[in-house]
Amino acid sequence: PRNDGERGSDALLQTVDVLVSLLELNDPHFRGSTHRTTHLVRAVADELALPSELGREVVLANLLKDIGKATVDPALARNDEPLVDAQVDALREHAPAGARLLEHSTFPWSVLPAMRHHHERYDGRGYPDGLKGREIPMGARIIAVVDAYVAMGSPRPHRPPMPAEQAVEELERNAGQQFDPEVVEALIRVLEKSPGSSDGARPSI
Repeated sequence: PRNDGERGSDALLQTVDVLVSLLELNDPHFRGSTHRTTHLVRAVADELALPSELGREVVLANLLKDIGKATVDPALARNDEPLVDAQVDALREHAPAGARLLEHSTFPWSVLPAMRHHHERYDGRGYPDGLKGREIPMGARIIAVVDAYVAMGSPRPHRPPMPAEQAVEELERNAGQQFDPEVVEALIRVLEKSPGSSDGARPSI
């Protein structure tokens, strides 16, 4: 039986889920992407046999990971032209900005590290802090893999959606460089067990 703490945690996740979905409604390219990533993030956490509390932490971090974009000029996110260095730096600031927005909040889990570091790369060439390998929080490594997979399979102004098989090949090709190989393997197992699991259906958190 679920205890009061678990029920309260799930209620918090569901509330944040609804609020984030409202923020996505007016964005034709990202509408629903948080639902798809949340479903897969939770499935990957389960596949890796993470403790339930850490699983909830990763799910909440995934839901909140892009709130820092509220501090970035919206024109940058919508721009389909190549960005100059200053614009790239401004867009990249959304990750640490999101963590700063919530640094005084009292969540039941430590979500800020995963939010701040979900754009780090396994080879150390990511941002904002250039963390490498297992220096990167596990939650951030999971979010990075899932976010990339869902992004590749979603339409963008400059390209059509990538077929699932091709997106998996890209993950495998970049495992050990951009992505944690263990997390890539876990996501592939999840997809093999449940084909169509990222079809955009609203997940039950």
